[in-house]
Amino acid sequence: MNVAIIGCGLIGRKRSETLAGSRLVACADLAFEQAEALARKFPGCQPLQDWRSVLDRKDVDIIVVA
Repeated sequence: MNVAIIGCGLIGRKRSETLAGSRLVACADLAFEQAEALARKFPGCQPLQDWRSVLDRKDVDIIVVA
């Protein structure tokens, strides 16, 4: 399953560590630096600043709101 995380603070980072068997493809946060930092840990993950753009992605199966 492909996962996107909205909210890349402490809880979002913790959720990203529990995705066994899934792939983080996008992460969004108003603080774009946090989204970028989280995305760097997952090859192919796209950092986003606008959480609404996650909803338009066809490659996302699960959205975690943290």
